[in-house]
Amino acid sequence: MKRLLENSGVPEENLTNFDQTFNQTAGERTTFLATNIAETRKFSVETPNIIIKADPAYADLIETRIIDGRPCLVIAVDDQVEVNGVMVRTTLPQTDSEAAVAEIPWN
Repeated sequence: MKRLLENSGVPEENLTNFDQTFNQTAGERTTFLATNIAETRKFSVETPNIIIKADPAYADLIETRIIDGRPCLVIAVDDQVEVNGVMVRTTLPQTDSEAAVAEIPWN
């Protein structure tokens, strides 16, 4: 648990008494299940500029990939796509090196 907090950016001064406090409060043999400390009824991916919300049952459709040297979120699209209520058309790549493109009518 302490390592999780450290990796999440909790300042060291906030973790100085963690071990003693944790053992007094929860006990040494306490186990945490992900379902007890994370929200399982919603699935949200957040960056500083974008928030994507999805039904947790379909979270496996969202992947991370390196594209052109940059980490990207990729959402598998098997059916229709709407952006702000407007249907968009997706096209398949002509070659393996091309990416699929969604044609979004912004105007």
